[in-house]
This record gives sequence, structure tokens and C-alpha cells, in this order.
Amino acid sequence: MKYLPHPTSARDDFQVVKSACKKNGWTKEQPDWIKAYVKYYQSKGDPWSLSPVLFSKPFSDHQYKLYDSRKSGGPIKRIRATRNLLSCPVCGSSTTGDVDHYLPRTVYPEFSIMRANLVPSCTHCNSGVKGSHVKGKKPQRFIHPYFDDWADKAIWHIEFIAPFEAVRFRPTPNKKLPSDRQKIVDFHLNHVLGEQFHRSMDNRWATLPILLKLTIKHSKKTTKSTHKALQEELRKAKATTGKNSWDTAFFRGLLKNSHAIDYLHDLRLTEVKPLPE
Repeated sequence: MKYLPHPTSARDDFQVVKSACKKNGWTKEQPDWIKAYVKYYQSKGDPWSLSPVLFSKPFSDHQYKLYDSRKSGGPIKRIRATRNLLSCPVCGSSTTGDVDHYLPRTVYPEFSIMRANLVPSCTHCNSGVKGSHVKGKKPQRFIHPYFDDWADKAIWHIEFIAPFEAVRFRPTPNKKLPSDRQKIVDFHLNHVLGEQFHRSMDNRWATLPILLKLTIKHSKKTTKSTHKALQEELRKAKATTGKNSWDTAFFRGLLKNSHAIDYLHDLRLTEVKPLPE
């Protein structure tokens, strides 16, 4: 989850449509297609302002398939290979290297090759976790990496639900966000974080006592030392994976829960064997 610079200009996006129409003889459909692009930019991709264009079924099928014929080409390949991404801009996982349609092409085939609608992502996000979901109850929708500049702030954390022996993880919007943005973030989290996220958090939680045992000197047995070590892990997570990555949200939320910290502190003081090499 991150705000990104646009991969191209609106003018370049329009030019792709014009070139495709000229090449394939779609002059009749071009004005409405361009009009849809204009509205996308004006509304910043907001599905509450954008209804799918009712082109004929054959033409919509052509629009849908355009992505398949171009996904390995230069412009889309460059989006897939966006540099300096610390984590997935869509879900916050530690992997990148794929492309996701912000508005799914199954619902909006007219935007299948629109670069403002194509965002770098992980394979997990592009494998259908979002499915054909577009929005929930107003104002619920997905965060748009190219238009929601507020996504460059800390927008979520993880709540740790006791009992800690079988802890549950609840992705939670930042309570300092305005109410409408909290609803957007909540909808986003509920529809992009799947089974892989919960497995990753289980692993992180299970290995954390070992990490603390290895990083804190044995002489420092106060709860304060555990808290300080977790603060350092949060600092490292933000620096290496970004403000809204899974690891950053994990440690940000953990530092809000004194009972969870006490539980970890007690575990740290017991005999914890390092994982085998």
C-alpha cells in the first residue's frame, strides 16, 4: 500500500487508444473510449463515479484481449519492473514483479491497457484475491496507488487478539484517518489480505521470541528492553519494507499492545532454542 507516481501522462494513454483504433478500424468506438479515459482521470479511478461503458460484446472482448497481447511489451513490462519498490503497493507483501488492474478488466474491459489502471503488484494480488470486487458500501473502494496520495502515510496496523498462545491478527485502519478514508482502508484490507498474509503473520509471531532472545543481551531482563527491541524492529521494517508493509504493520500494532509485549517478554526469559540451520 503506497502512493506512486503515474507511469505515464494522460496524453500518452489517450494516444494508445487512438493508435489501437486506427490499426483495427475502430473509428466508430473511439470517441466513447476516449471519453471513458477522460472520465477515469477526472474521477481518479473512483468506481463510484465510473460505470462500465456498454460497448458491444464483440468490441468489449477485443478490449479485454488487448492486455494479453501487450502484457509483455515495453510499457506494461516497465510497470511490472517498477524500481525501488520496498513492498507490494497493493497489499504490502514483501514481493513485487507483477501487474494488477485497479479496476478489473472483467468488469471494465475498456481500461485493460490503460496505464493509469495498471499498478505494479505481487503475484498474490494479481492471482484473483480481489476478484471482480470493485466497491462496497459508499465510500468503500480500493486504495488507488496513483491517485490516493494519503496512502504514503501510515494507514494501518495489526491488532493482536488474545489468547496469545493462539493469537489472531486483525488488520485495522489507522484511527487518525478521516472517517471516509478509514472505511476505504478497511475495505481494502479485507479484500487484498488473504490466506498468505495470515500464514506470514503466524510465522512472524512464532519466531519472534527467538529473534528477541538473539538480539537482546541476557542481562537485560526488563520489559523495557523488550519494548525497545520491538521499536528497533519497527524502525528496520519501515526502512527496508516501507511504511505500510506487512512487517511494519505487524510491529506498529504490536507496540500498541502492552499485554502482547508482556507475553513476549515472558517467553524471551524462558529457554528458547534457536531454529536449526
